[in-house]
Amino acid sequence: MASFQKPDNAELFFKCSQCGNLFEPKKQSSTDCPICGNTCSPDTCKMVDSSNEDY
Repeated sequence: MASFQKPDNAELFFKCSQCGNLFEPKKQSSTDCPICGNTCSPDTCKMVDSSNEDY
Protein backbone atom coordinates (compact mmCIF):
# COMPACT_ATOMS: atom_id res chain seq x y z
CA MET A 1 0.00 0.00 0.00
CA ALA A 2 1.43 3.37 -1.02
CA SER A 3 1.83 6.06 1.60
CA PHE A 4 0.34 9.47 0.93
CA GLN A 5 2.58 12.49 1.39
CA LYS A 6 1.13 15.96 1.71
CA PRO A 7 2.64 18.51 -0.74
CA ASP A 8 4.95 21.16 0.73
CA ASN A 9 2.46 23.92 -0.05
CA ALA A 10 -0.53 22.27 1.70
CA GLU A 11 -1.76 23.28 5.14
CA LEU A 12 -4.85 22.62 7.23
CA PHE A 13 -7.58 25.22 6.79
CA PHE A 14 -11.04 25.59 8.27
CA LYS A 15 -13.95 25.39 5.82
CA CYS A 16 -16.65 27.57 7.38
CA SER A 17 -19.84 25.59 7.94
CA GLN A 18 -21.93 28.74 7.41
CA CYS A 19 -20.49 30.40 4.27
CA GLY A 20 -17.94 27.86 2.92
CA ASN A 21 -14.95 30.21 3.15
CA LEU A 22 -11.53 28.57 3.54
CA PHE A 23 -9.25 30.27 6.05
CA GLU A 24 -6.20 29.45 8.13
CA PRO A 25 -6.95 28.76 11.81
CA LYS A 26 -5.28 30.87 14.46
CA LYS A 27 -3.28 29.29 17.29
CA GLN A 28 -6.32 29.02 19.59
CA SER A 29 -8.82 26.17 19.27
CA SER A 30 -11.59 28.32 17.75
CA THR A 31 -11.36 31.09 15.16
CA ASP A 32 -13.94 33.47 13.72
CA CYS A 33 -14.47 33.31 9.95
CA PRO A 34 -13.18 36.57 8.40
CA ILE A 35 -16.12 36.64 5.93
CA CYS A 36 -19.25 35.90 8.00
CA GLY A 37 -18.01 35.89 11.62
CA ASN A 38 -19.09 32.29 12.31
CA THR A 39 -16.98 30.74 15.09
CA CYS A 40 -15.15 27.68 13.73
CA SER A 41 -13.49 24.94 15.75
CA PRO A 42 -12.49 21.41 14.75
CA ASP A 43 -15.89 20.27 16.12
CA THR A 44 -18.04 22.79 14.21
CA CYS A 45 -16.22 23.31 10.89
CA LYS A 46 -14.50 20.86 8.56
CA MET A 47 -10.70 20.96 8.40
CA VAL A 48 -9.32 20.50 4.89
CA ASP A 49 -5.88 20.46 3.26
CA SER A 50 -5.47 23.44 0.98
CA SER A 51 -2.68 25.29 -0.78
CA ASN A 52 -1.02 28.10 1.12
CA GLU A 53 0.05 29.77 -2.15
CA ASP A 54 -1.82 32.71 -3.65
CA TYR A 55 -2.63 32.39 -7.35
